[in-house]
Amino acid sequence: MEELERFISNARAAQKAVDQIILSAGRRPRSLNETCFLNRAAVKTFLLEQAKQTRTHKFSRVSAETLRNVNELVRQHLFAVVRRLPSKGKTI
Repeated sequence: MEELERFISNARAAQKAVDQIILSAGRRPRSLNETCFLNRAAVKTFLLEQAKQTRTHKFSRVSAETLRNVNELVRQHLFAVVRRLPSKGKTI
């Protein structure tokens, strides 16, 4: 229990430090893009359209987790494309 209290205390101290940095900067920092390989709007539209055509249940939203999963699949595919290339040449 004491370890948990120490962890909570450290977390609060860290949050105070972050808040202080944000206040001194005068603005909130931009968030990192978790789906840098995707056009999120196009992916959402495509997924919802596919769901409309193939599923009986109507879907209206795409979760952030789904977008992260699709982004990871795209990233893995890009690694595979580069690995498949011959050792000669300059063009991917």
